[in-house]
Amino acid sequence: MITLVMLSGGLDSAYVLAKLLRETDDDVIAHHIHLITNTGRHEPEAISCQKIVDYCQKEFRPFVYTVSTIDRRGFLFHGRDI
Repeated sequence: MITLVMLSGGLDSAYVLAKLLRETDDDVIAHHIHLITNTGRHEPEAISCQKIVDYCQKEFRPFVYTVSTIDRRGFLFHGRDI
């Protein structure tokens, strides 16, 4: 089975990733979307995701990590970023 985990850089998605790697033999794909806004929040999120991936690769087992980017700085409205 292949399982996709959307990695945000926060505790919930990091926990799910670690749990899947520890407790299943699924092929795991972790994916992070860099949502670039004027707040700059995407930068610490990207750093956090990379640290989570590095740790899980070392402590548990190999998995695929992918990223994509959506640059929303040019949008007239892009929602609340909290």
